[in-house]
Amino acid sequence: MLREDVIVDWITSAFRIEKSDAVAVETSGAGSLIVNVDAFDSEIHWPPLLSAYMAGRRAYIASTSDVIVKGGKPVAVLVSLRIPLSFSINTVKSFVLGLESAASELGARYLGGDTDVAQGGSFRAEVISIGVPAGKILHRKGAKPGDLLAISGCVGTSSVVFKALAGELDSQLLESALSDWMSPQWPRLEAWFEVTRFLSASIDNSDGLALTLHYLAENSGVRLVLDEIPICSMPLEVLGKRDALESSLYQSGEEYNFVFTFPKEYEWVAETLGAKIVGRVVEGRGVYLNGYGEVVKAGWISGEGYSRRA
Repeated sequence: MLREDVIVDWITSAFRIEKSDAVAVETSGAGSLIVNVDAFDSEIHWPPLLSAYMAGRRAYIASTSDVIVKGGKPVAVLVSLRIPLSFSINTVKSFVLGLESAASELGARYLGGDTDVAQGGSFRAEVISIGVPAGKILHRKGAKPGDLLAISGCVGTSSVVFKALAGELDSQLLESALSDWMSPQWPRLEAWFEVTRFLSASIDNSDGLALTLHYLAENSGVRLVLDEIPICSMPLEVLGKRDALESSLYQSGEEYNFVFTFPKEYEWVAETLGAKIVGRVVEGRGVYLNGYGEVVKAGWISGEGYSRRA
């Protein structure tokens, strides 16, 4: 079966590319740029009840989150649109206006892009988010034994969204869960850019928390040991504590929490960012949660869906 992770492993190995959703690019005489490209496909990323305006905002957030967590201040965005004939012009306008509004709120300028109208297929937006370093450029690698591990916001609301869409929960929960899910779980960005120089590694939570933690651990060559998972109130109320934990780890995604590490002497960083210290970095490999055991490397894998065999 064709899987996203297999393709990514080959590309990064063949071309010696950093495994990261955003890249820092040195320009001649103009410093560095931090760039991300992210695809928004209506068949995958646009759930029912989500307006075109909010879908546009969501598409921008997904792309720029990777730029910000790497230490980049958003400055511009370009978008390539593939629009099926079944879409109305008003739907397209609302999507673009939503995307532009999310960009302008972060100080980024929408610069247009390519537009293509197709006979059929899904609506698709390829979003290119561009930022400039606002301090230290961060990577998934860099976490060291003795560092502390922190997470911004809470996790698990997306699992309620996905379970409701799959018919596993009352559909009436969907609208409320979508409302909570629309807000990225970022720290205050002004504070984030002020403290990046104290951080050792970072990643955003887009493919599910378990995979996010494993990506950070693998790239840094360390083991992460967590004391707790900051689960949101809705999944706890709807699913119960045990199911909420499992779902938050393995059946969640696109929550855009910032997961980051820093030396112990900078413990104050978490409070400055409104984030929670959830564990520590030690020698070894893998991810472990005290009172739970090993957190397996599993989550959303494009081409397969939610996998416990990742």
